[in-house]
Amino acid sequence: MKKLFTLLSLLIVAGLMLAACGQATPTATPAPTAEAVPTEAPQPTALPLPTETPKPAASLTVWHGWTGAEAAALTDVTAEFQAANPDVKVDLVAIPSDQLRDKFTAEVTNGGGPDLLFAPGEWTGELARANLVMPLDDLAVKMDLYNLNQAIVDAGKFAGQTWAFPESVDLVVLWYNRALVTEPPQDTEGLLKLAETVGLGLNVDFRHAAGLLLGAGGELFDAQLACALDQGAAVADGLAFLAQAKAAPNVLVADDQSEIDAAFKAGKIGLAFGPASAAQDYTQALGADKLAVAAPLALKYGSGAGKFAPFLETTAIYLSANSKGGPALDFLKHMAQPQTQAIFAKLGHIPSNPTVKAVDPLSAAILAQAQSVSYLSNEAEMAAVWAAADAMIAESLDGGAKPADAVATACATIDTANGH
Repeated sequence: MKKLFTLLSLLIVAGLMLAACGQATPTATPAPTAEAVPTEAPQPTALPLPTETPKPAASLTVWHGWTGAEAAALTDVTAEFQAANPDVKVDLVAIPSDQLRDKFTAEVTNGGGPDLLFAPGEWTGELARANLVMPLDDLAVKMDLYNLNQAIVDAGKFAGQTWAFPESVDLVVLWYNRALVTEPPQDTEGLLKLAETVGLGLNVDFRHAAGLLLGAGGELFDAQLACALDQGAAVADGLAFLAQAKAAPNVLVADDQSEIDAAFKAGKIGLAFGPASAAQDYTQALGADKLAVAAPLALKYGSGAGKFAPFLETTAIYLSANSKGGPALDFLKHMAQPQTQAIFAKLGHIPSNPTVKAVDPLSAAILAQAQSVSYLSNEAEMAAVWAAADAMIAESLDGGAKPADAVATACATIDTANGH
């Protein structure tokens, strides 16, 4: 009985369990969840790159006394240099020519001043003796000095060294106006004959008249730097010619070039001795088709030998004693290039680079005169020459002394001043 009861109990429990299973609601299988895309970690905001501080531009200061077309041309060639050398800042400073030497001397003496100075080549001796400029011989290769006309480079020598970089040369030529002169004179006799009808301007200060006084063989100094103007008769013969010209009809004799320039540009005279650097000024006044330069005149007085031989003067570029070199030397090399010098040749400058060809008949005629020149000394003794030589000319033309006596007096004055 007990076993039966136990069995029934088990059956009841099993039945209940089956009933419970039948009544349970099946649990829905959850839909698979879409795989989550991992979120990228936020990136830190990029900081702006520091702006690179530009390197300080190299500076170059250039002083000059040019005006007008020459100053404009210098500005143009400087712009070309800066385009090729963007790291260099060039400061062009124009200073009145009558103040340039004193200002340069004062500034450089006190440790300042420019890197480069454009100035007359005749300052070479003075600037070199005062240690205001640097010699250029050791820098010749870098600056293309060896590619320039050697005779013109030599004009910048003093005490055996080269101190001046020759941008160009200048000299007195005989200009004529084609509207008044059909055929230019070939010699001094023809010059005075033609002047009777067309007029002649003759500057008789020593700088301008030197070509007539030295062309037949006159010399400034001997080997010991004593006055040599009285050696031979060439200078005295030249003085006699100046007196003849002064007495000739229709010859404007003056010691002020501006007076001659004004008469020539106004068409009042057809012939005029004047500097080659006046080309631009004369062209603007007369027109390029009317302006011309005569071939070197044969000197038909005294011995009858020689040609008009004016002083060869340079427009020099000096390297200041305070310059650090670098851009200054690069600028000098730029000034030596044919394309640069050709720009100034159009203004009447005679280029120091022999590869620059004459761009027009006027330039060719100026270059032809440059083959007959007198050397302008850079020695200190030259300082005593100017006033004495001007007085020599004035005394001779005024009749105060015979030509030979005037020359002798000038030499005595020069030698006394120079300690000879």
